[in-house]
Amino acid sequence: MNIALQKSVVFLLLILLGVLLKKKMGGGSETNSLKVLILNVALPATVFIALLKIEVDSNFLFLPFIALVFNVLLWYATTLFLKLGKIDPNGSQGKTLKLLLPSFAPGLSTFAIISEFLGEKYLAMAAFADVGNKIFVLIVMYLISMQWYYQITEQKAVDFAQRWVRVKQLLKALVQEPINIAVVIALGMVFLGFNVSVLPFFLKESIEKLAVIMTPLVLIFIGLSVKFKKSSIVLLLQSIIWRSGITFVISAIFITLMPANMPTSIILLMVILPQSACSFWPYAHMAIVNELQSKSDHPKIFRLDMAVNLLALSLPFATILSLIICSSGNVFTNSANILFLGFSLVALSITPFLIKSFQVLRRSIRLYKIKTVTS
Repeated sequence: MNIALQKSVVFLLLILLGVLLKKKMGGGSETNSLKVLILNVALPATVFIALLKIEVDSNFLFLPFIALVFNVLLWYATTLFLKLGKIDPNGSQGKTLKLLLPSFAPGLSTFAIISEFLGEKYLAMAAFADVGNKIFVLIVMYLISMQWYYQITEQKAVDFAQRWVRVKQLLKALVQEPINIAVVIALGMVFLGFNVSVLPFFLKESIEKLAVIMTPLVLIFIGLSVKFKKSSIVLLLQSIIWRSGITFVISAIFITLMPANMPTSIILLMVILPQSACSFWPYAHMAIVNELQSKSDHPKIFRLDMAVNLLALSLPFATILSLIICSSGNVFTNSANILFLGFSLVALSITPFLIKSFQVLRRSIRLYKIKTVTS
């Protein structure tokens, strides 16, 4: 068994461990505590050490813009998905999908895999790219969700001051997020010519020990988060498969545009990172908007139950898919293979819509024949 496959088995066993621990750890508070530990301690430590151990390239500065391109393209792809499924884009279901599907949460789904399979340099690149995604999910998506709120409650632009206060709070949150602080401090040290060797031994060892726990904690957290209701499982799976297929297609296009001698690890990074799970930030925006609506008679803008189920399903889906990519050798370094898989997943995701449309058409034809005979 090759080393990549063995690593994948280890990762899957850790996810299974999380699933088995669900009953022992009780409710959601313990799982949330684990998430806080990952996002505020283990992940920043891992990214900080990774940045100090590599030579930062000026090309890294383009990575956040590439991530933003993925966010924007997925936004429009989600709109297309809703049209194909004849889902009302202005309904609670449609708006929930539109806010969640274009978002990424690499810290909780793919950073650990990138670190283990590709190495610290590519983890640092992924952290750079995630800055663009954070701007999109924190700022842009908040503005969109509030715009929907003002439209449905028929409030006027007089609330601009309130919106600006909230945007400033989100910008502050973006700056104060531990992983972003770690990136800024590490970059400052790198640009001043320092690297990991300048750190005192006790500090270097402490940070490296914290970084070591990231991978097992993330995978156990994914196992703990697996929960979803059967009622909407088909649509949720369709949504995630559509999202995955579209991102494969976009990745294939980017890879095709790259120089022919691009390192394999760069190509794999371009494939794995966009397969990250959906972000929790849009869910936070939805919760705020629905809370604002609690005093009004208007129907809720978002389906929070659906959002939670989609988040819970996207975490293991993204992780297992990323493990398959990393365990498949050079299969996913060929843009033609990636493109074929992308279109296959897109076709699979819309198959239930096509079957439903065919059934409706057949029913209509049958009714028409009955009316013709009786007349």
